[in-house]
Amino acid sequence: MFHDANAPLADGLRRKELLSISNEDFESKHGFIQWAFPTPESSNQVSNAPVLDLETAVWLAEKPEVSTFLEAMTPS
Repeated sequence: MFHDANAPLADGLRRKELLSISNEDFESKHGFIQWAFPTPESSNQVSNAPVLDLETAVWLAEKPEVSTFLEAMTPS
């Protein structure tokens, strides 16, 4: 839902808002990392975060807006 419908996280932030928060807020609200960058392993820190399977990985890879978001989230 985070990448598909731009659903808010538990703290109310949406995907587009993550790109505009300050570095301090970014560091204090980093529970979204498992949502923005899902992995095949479940998170011990964020128990409700998605677990990436092959079907979802392919689905995400086919969405240009997800690639754009992920590139914008990585430091340059």
